[in-house]
Amino acid sequence: MSEKSDIGRFFKHSSIYAIGNILNRIGAFVLLPIYTTYLTVGEYGALELFYLVAAVVSGVLAVGIAHATLRFYFEFEDIKDRNAVVSTNLIASALITLVGVFILLLFDNQIAMLVFGSDEKNVMLGLYIVLATMVLELSTQVCLAYLRARELSVFYVVLSLIKLVIQVAVNSYLIIVEGAGITGILAGNLIAVATGWLVLIVYTLYSCGVRFHFDKMKSIVVYSFPFLLGTIVGIIAVNADRFMLNQFMGLEAVGIYALAMKLTLLVEVLIAEPFSKSYGAYRFSIMKNDDAGETQSSITRYMTVIVSLAMIGIVYSSHEIITIMSNPEYYTAVVILPVLIFIGGFKVFTYIFQTGILYKKATKHIFYLSVLGCCSIIVLNYIFINAYGLLGACIAKVAASGIVLMMTNYVSQKYMAVKYPYMRILEVLGITIIFIILGVGANELDFWPAIAAKIILYALLIVTLFYCGVLTKEDKVKAKNLVLSRINAN
Repeated sequence: MSEKSDIGRFFKHSSIYAIGNILNRIGAFVLLPIYTTYLTVGEYGALELFYLVAAVVSGVLAVGIAHATLRFYFEFEDIKDRNAVVSTNLIASALITLVGVFILLLFDNQIAMLVFGSDEKNVMLGLYIVLATMVLELSTQVCLAYLRARELSVFYVVLSLIKLVIQVAVNSYLIIVEGAGITGILAGNLIAVATGWLVLIVYTLYSCGVRFHFDKMKSIVVYSFPFLLGTIVGIIAVNADRFMLNQFMGLEAVGIYALAMKLTLLVEVLIAEPFSKSYGAYRFSIMKNDDAGETQSSITRYMTVIVSLAMIGIVYSSHEIITIMSNPEYYTAVVILPVLIFIGGFKVFTYIFQTGILYKKATKHIFYLSVLGCCSIIVLNYIFINAYGLLGACIAKVAASGIVLMMTNYVSQKYMAVKYPYMRILEVLGITIIFIILGVGANELDFWPAIAAKIILYALLIVTLFYCGVLTKEDKVKAKNLVLSRINAN
């Protein structure tokens, strides 16, 4: 298969996954005005700590099995072996999750006191709901890996739409009508996840059957174990800022930081996650092609432009989004978002640069890089939070992400050399920083003049990226033809 058809297939499924991902996450943004109206900043910070517990439990108990499902699915040509990989991983994931949650329940009071400083009834109920959600969520991840391997992206979008409707409807009712607060939010999330889990489990078991191959499981465990270690360390790195902000500045700072991170996550929702869902299976499917390295380099150039446009679009709209959708006590999030926004972009390129490590199954480096990231974030947080408060936490987070990004590429190149367009990436990074600064300056204008100024700046950004050199002449011709075809179609 040619590079052009490979890339076309990749972007087709990436765009579909982007729609599904937006549907998956749009509930959080649709419900944001309700959350910021019916929850205090302190309660919003407490909700973030529940999500933190979910991230920790999910990260540890996932053991990298969902990713291993993708990697080992393409190890085999026979469909029976491929289906056996999926069903084996699904059974293993369920057993690991149930045992892990049972152990956690033995220490439920201690966990509540450690995280929330309280083991009152509502805290304990919220903790139980989070654990129940994780049991279903982890099985769902293996099923979604199966969909990705078969490139069933439309199925993913339809399921995401169903979950969105359920989440928004149930959460709105429980918060506004029943006044259930944080417990209502967590319960609504559980119901939405349970619906998706039921559909995916039935489909996956019907398609793959119920078989457990111990020999396949052994290889998968060896491959996945460094992911477990790396995830444990990574969880500390990802959430150290929240713990340290809570210690140094209180739950209100955590709440403001969480709101800014929600907007930062738009880069992941719109770009990083749909990209990884498509690219994760895609890169392994083309790895034996002679032009695999060239294809990956081309995709990297395209993603540089896409990520820049997404990041700046989010920053430019954040001032209006936050002022319209939240109370004044949350407005500080506007100040820190332009710094935090780079985290999502770095995540995209870290995922790309991991290719050599994952293809050669040298996953021990994932753990080493996680340790590096963890040490960096803790040290940098201690330095910068003490010096600059919330802004310092943002600087530390971005700096640590940049360190991991560069080292990931350095290690991966030893296993699979790819000529990435580094100078073009740096050129676009510089352009992005300049336009973000200009957009922040536009926020000082009145409401409508600020919007007009940012629209003009965004149009200028598109022109600048088009002519800066990151796109080849062939790319530009394709882009022009695409725009003209859309105009003529309308």
